[in-house]
This record gives sequence, C-alpha cells and structure tokens, in this order.
Amino acid sequence: MIKAESSVVATSADGSDDSDNENEEFKWWLDNKDNTGPKWSTLEHFGVMFPPEYEPHGLPLVYRGQKITMHPLVEEVATFFAGVLGSDNAVNKVFQENFFKDFKGLLDKHMDRHPVKAFGHCDFSIIRAHLDDQKAKRKTMTKAEKEAAKKEKQDIEEKYGFCMLDGRREKVGNFRIEPPGLFRGRGAHPKTGMLKTRVLPEQVTINIGSNAAIPDPPPGHSWGKVVNDNTVTWLAMWKENINNNTKYVFLAAGSSLKGQSDMRKFDKARNLVKCVDDIRAQYTKDLKSEVMAERQRATALYLIDRYALRAGNEKGDDEADTVGC
Repeated sequence: MIKAESSVVATSADGSDDSDNENEEFKWWLDNKDNTGPKWSTLEHFGVMFPPEYEPHGLPLVYRGQKITMHPLVEEVATFFAGVLGSDNAVNKVFQENFFKDFKGLLDKHMDRHPVKAFGHCDFSIIRAHLDDQKAKRKTMTKAEKEAAKKEKQDIEEKYGFCMLDGRREKVGNFRIEPPGLFRGRGAHPKTGMLKTRVLPEQVTINIGSNAAIPDPPPGHSWGKVVNDNTVTWLAMWKENINNNTKYVFLAAGSSLKGQSDMRKFDKARNLVKCVDDIRAQYTKDLKSEVMAERQRATALYLIDRYALRAGNEKGDDEADTVGC
C-alpha cells in the first residue's frame, strides 16, 4: 500500500511526464524522519476552487398569504431553508430559531419595510417546488450532458487537485472552498441552523514557494495574503464564521508529507508497548489514592485503556453535545 500510494511521477514545465523519473519511487518514509527543518523547498499550486456564484430564481417567499420578492442575498438564504424542508432539521426548534435570526437580519439589512416578523408565518413551498423541479431535470440529463459535466469535473480536479512539491507531482486533499449554507453540526449543536457565509478570496491566505507563480484569484478579487512558509504543510487557509475555526488545504492522505506525519504518529504509539504495563500498574494503584485528583486521573486512564475511548475535553454551552473522556 505504501509503495502504491507513494509512487509519483514528476511533471516537466510543459505538463508532460518526465520519462527519466517515471519509474522512480520517492521513499518518503526514509526522509525527514525527525520532523526537523523545512517541510519543502519548492511548492507550486493553483490555489483553491470557489463554489459558483448564486444565480437568483426570482421566486417569492409567501408570508401570511402575501408574495414577497426578495433581494438576491435574502433569496439565497431562503432557498437554503427550502432545501431542508421535509428533513429533521426543518422541524428542529433550535435550527428554526437560528435560521430565522440570520434570515431576519438579512431582510432588515437589504429590504426596507418588509412585513416578515415571525418564522411561523413564512411559507417556502414555492421555492421548494422549484428545487424539486431542478432535481428532476438533473435526473433526465442526456448522455452528452452527463459526459460534459464529467469532463468539467475532471478538468477541475486535474488543475486544482495536484501540486508540485520539490519537483514531484503530489495530490492535494480537499481543495474546494465549502459553499455557503445552513450549519448542521454534530449532535445537539446549539448553533445548528446558523448561516454559513460565503468565503471570499479576500479571506484566504495562500502558501506557496517564493519563486512560484502566484495563482490568480477569481476576477475582481484579490487574495487576503500570500505567504512563503516552508515550515508548514498547508497550501491555503481561511476562517469560517460559525465557530471561527481555521480551515486548511493540505496534501492528500497518500502524499509524502502526510505519510511522514502518520509514520511519526504510529512510531510514537508503538513505543507505548515499552511502558504500558507500568502505566496500568500505576493507575490501578492510584484508584485507591487518598488524593481525589489522582483517583480521577486513574479512573480516566482506566476508561481510556479498557474501553478504547477517545480523549476529549470540556464542552462549553456553545459547543455540540458530544462526549469524550
């Protein structure tokens, strides 16, 4: 598996395969084993793929029987909710409240004197019917249309899905910027239903080699920042608005950098066999300790060891109700 995933073919400047390197195998598991020094010398890539711009359909929201034509930015968010009708999210009170708060904010900002006051009087059925119609049309695509869509997808993946790392062509992980929508979250997440706003190029930092050509941002935009940091392995980063978390574009799971990282992690885990007996003896003794903190620590270690629980942390009121040890 390692051999299959790590075999890479260098590509020359004109895009053709370099026949001298075609059968060469980069033995990444022998390189940079101690994780010191720069992660790469040269790095070239095409940046990230942004979702398409929203195309307004012009269909109204019905409020107390009145049809309301919406501003495109408002219409887009109404369409997000129409898309979840019929699902558990659509009847989730927390989801409804969070959605309507953000939706109402956009209405107030972009539409003067609108009548919308309460979520319960909003009717999204006209928009939902349009979405169902669009879905049915996609199912009736001709063979030629399907082939064209497939070719377009392949062209995108060929452009954005690979980079040149130290002269080697390596696969990139998820290079697509997540489209705007309504946040779902895991478990009973208190922020479910909130609007995930569209990520703009001005929010994105690109990491690339100092001598490489900077990828072009979408027309009319510019990158937030361009850096040349060879001490990190990410190609791009930005912050999402729901939890203010930083999102990264890394190389794919089968890449050399990811392989080196995984190898160090599993080498560390293998060393556990040298001391696990001592750890078990110590927490068994500490289960009867007179110090409460030691008993608590021993109990946590026991649960992790015997039940293979993943270590977690304390959850705040604004975080999902998931459980760790």
